[in-house]
Amino acid sequence: MGLITWSDELSVQVEVIDKQHKNWIGIFNKMHESMLSDNYKAFNAKMEEYVREMIDYTDFHFLFEEEYMKSINYPGLNEHMRKHKKIKDILGEAARDILTGKMTLKSNFLNMTRNWLLDHIMIEDKKYCIYAAQREAHARGNLV
Repeated sequence: MGLITWSDELSVQVEVIDKQHKNWIGIFNKMHESMLSDNYKAFNAKMEEYVREMIDYTDFHFLFEEEYMKSINYPGLNEHMRKHKKIKDILGEAARDILTGKMTLKSNFLNMTRNWLLDHIMIEDKKYCIYAAQREAHARGNLV
């Protein structure tokens, strides 16, 4: 498991959403770097802050993203929202486990978060962005 480096491959071609994804990745990278550089006690002390920041940013981003999908009449909105809910439930459960001491291997949380971030951006978010690009091209009369 390593840091996530932003690349064009992660871009969804919507500037504001790309910026949010970069911020989200920044939160993950901050957690990861702390895990590697801090001693166990220092990392555990910071972990609650990081987990809350990740959850708060996830809530903010998902709300923004769902509003964006509504604005483009994305036909997969309900399915995407179900996936958001599932992710929020998993993150919430993992956060509770971390904060109550039930999950002691914080690397499990980081690994889960890393995999989910990359999969969600590169697979799920690209779907609505492809739809938006096709919709825009169709509106201009340039069928894709």
